[in-house]
Amino acid sequence: PCDSIEAAQKVFAKPSKKSSGHLRVFVVYMMQEVKWQMLIGQLKTAKEAFKYLH
Repeated sequence: PCDSIEAAQKVFAKPSKKSSGHLRVFVVYMMQEVKWQMLIGQLKTAKEAFKYLH
């Protein structure tokens, strides 16, 4: 965890073309994670609602 935080700080400290590419990849990855979390949450909610209806 520590080295990733350091890496992130370096990226934010001096954004070069390379680091902005890494940052874009990171943001896309995070967005994918959020999407999955939301999807899983929706599925759970749907399952609960389905249980409640039947």
